[in-house]
Amino acid sequence: MVDQSAHLDPRKLREFGDDLQSTVNFYKDVLGRLEGGVSRLGNSWRDQQYAEFVQEVKTLRQGLAVYIAEAEAARKHLIRLSDGGEDILKVQIR
Repeated sequence: MVDQSAHLDPRKLREFGDDLQSTVNFYKDVLGRLEGGVSRLGNSWRDQQYAEFVQEVKTLRQGLAVYIAEAEAARKHLIRLSDGGEDILKVQIR
């Protein structure tokens, strides 16, 4: 018979959650710098190609917003699992 229980390492879950948060912070920072640069560039570049570029940046922002929301939700879930796993380990050790 196959063991159906989940085997999780709370420390690894937390580490992955922290790595995920670092990635989210990186993308937020990059996106903020990109949008600031595009805005400054708009002071001197106003043509059809600029408008297309701005649209691409908006599309990127929308896609990253979805990723960031999902990643933040996943991180919260991993932390809850990690906390629960630590509680289970404490009970098993006693």
